Amino acid sequence: MSVVSSAASTKSGKSAKSVKSAKSAKNKEEEEVANKVKLLVRKRGQAMAKVTNTKKTVDTIGNDLTPAQLLVFQKQLNNYYSEWHFFHDQILDLVDDEQVQDHMDNCNKFEEHYAVVLTVLETVSLAQAAPARQEEKVVFQQQPLKVPMPSFDGKYENWPKFKSMFLDLMSRSRDSDAIKLYHLDKALVGSAAGFIDAKTINDNNYEHAWNMLEEQYENLRIIVDTHIRGLLSLKKMTKESYKELKELLDECTRHVANLEYHGQELTGVSELMVVNLLSEALDKGTRKNWESTLARGELPTYEDTVAYLKAQCNVLERCEAASASTKSPQTKPTAAPKTTSYKSHAATTAEKTSTQCDFCAGDHINFSCPDFAKLSTNQRTEKVKAHRLCFNCLQKGHSAKECRSKNSCRKCEKRHHTLLHFENAQPARSSHAQSAPKQEESKPNVSPKPESVEPLPSGSSATSCVCNQPQDSQVFLMTAIAQVVDNSGVEHQCRILLDCASQVSTIRAGLAAKLDLPTRSVNTVVVGVNGKRSNITHEVSVSLQSMYDNFRATVDCLVMEEVTSNLPTVLEDVSSWELPSGIQLADPSFFVPGEVDLLLGAKHFWSAMKSGKRKLGPGFPELRETQFGWVVVGLARRGSPLSKR
Repeated sequence: MSVVSSAASTKSGKSAKSVKSAKSAKNKEEEEVANKVKLLVRKRGQAMAKVTNTKKTVDTIGNDLTPAQLLVFQKQLNNYYSEWHFFHDQILDLVDDEQVQDHMDNCNKFEEHYAVVLTVLETVSLAQAAPARQEEKVVFQQQPLKVPMPSFDGKYENWPKFKSMFLDLMSRSRDSDAIKLYHLDKALVGSAAGFIDAKTINDNNYEHAWNMLEEQYENLRIIVDTHIRGLLSLKKMTKESYKELKELLDECTRHVANLEYHGQELTGVSELMVVNLLSEALDKGTRKNWESTLARGELPTYEDTVAYLKAQCNVLERCEAASASTKSPQTKPTAAPKTTSYKSHAATTAEKTSTQCDFCAGDHINFSCPDFAKLSTNQRTEKVKAHRLCFNCLQKGHSAKECRSKNSCRKCEKRHHTLLHFENAQPARSSHAQSAPKQEESKPNVSPKPESVEPLPSGSSATSCVCNQPQDSQVFLMTAIAQVVDNSGVEHQCRILLDCASQVSTIRAGLAAKLDLPTRSVNTVVVGVNGKRSNITHEVSVSLQSMYDNFRATVDCLVMEEVTSNLPTVLEDVSSWELPSGIQLADPSFFVPGEVDLLLGAKHFWSAMKSGKRKLGPGFPELRETQFGWVVVGLARRGSPLSKR
């Protein structure tokens, strides 16, 4: 018995030590975070002090300031502003949710103080300019012209271009190393995101960070091998087409140009191999025409081959354009009978040169602000008024009447943003059954989604649908805002639905007509979950790309008058939702019912998905990371504990 008691005592002692050790490790970690926050707060305070000292100096000198001094003070003030927010952003990433509000209040105080100092400088500048009345006068800019910062996605073949552009920008900048490091960290996206460790950032060691990137990505062997593999896997043309030939030519010349940039010139056998790979990827008609330009036994050169294919591109472009202009109305996809078409507010106006949010100072466009999305319509309207933003595009510098954006509210087509749309009869959270539209009470809202493709006369079927949910819940599907390119190369924004259960991708006829893309005749039957069959006679190839990532895809879409019913089915009040800060919503208006322009089926679905996943809590949908941003997906139950906070 004494032996058993001793063993139990020993085991109990080890368990107690284990718990104590875990608590000690946790306390140590919390202490390290607290010290890090304390250090960042001190550095942020130093930036604030620099702004204060600038004001004192200006107040002392007053109107005796020379134009050169004014310009120096303005540039210094801009640097102090960037430094303050650089440290502030790091603090927000470290503190608990309860502490965020205190730091945001501190941010508001800093913004007010910064505005006062900026006003003093502007007042002195105007006072000096007023009596001069000279034909030539110096104009002082509040901020230097901002050039879009290049990004690097971690792909070795893209490193040389990024390095050249980034170093060129930094060489012309007078920013401190802390600001340069901030820009560098923000420029790293995709697999390169998070490459710079926390210690390097805390030490403001820009030179060390850049050296680490060069050591990692300046691997000539990997870069050359990547471009050789690209040449060996050139996509073969399926038909004589301007688009396919141009894509093939662009891909081939891109790889060759990059190899030459790294000193790997095309000579002898290597040149003949590239020409052979390029010619093997041509369609039969183009290959035949190219071969007819060569004498028997003549060895083709890369330069002459590319020159011929570029000329052939021009010929095909003119022929296809002429064919499209003379095509009969019956051969074009007819527009859907709906009179309203979806219009996105994802495009920024020319006046805005930065993606910094005016509402929370985050690194995103105003309409994508998660804090702004949580507010009620009245609160959003007041925010827009307070910041003097355009009611249509939510940008500064003009009014809705002067707005150049072609987009409008997708609910009523009027010149205001969809986030500022007031519903005449918005459903109340406490009584959904009484406030729901009558048409939804009378019949189920089932959409004939293209879950299966059936080549005549038989085929396969799938089972997924969009239907009304109980009035105490709402199901959110994966909607996102993306860009599509029309026949003239102009980009347009559209709303897409990511659906892994659909065997095909489809596009709304109205959007297909707007893009004026070449159509192909098909004979396909699309079967919905209700057994309804739709005969599809046209198909288009759509160039789809993300607005926030390098993701691009050429999607073959069947043309349908309606892709699916409006999503979501009813307007959802998300003002009390606690969306994580710092995320980029793929569809900032995910809670507002609206048309879906394009359905992205299973063929491209998984390539568009990323691994990120965040839960909002019991009774709420999840956030999933995609190439288009974070999508909201899943069941949301009204009246859940989280929504009552």
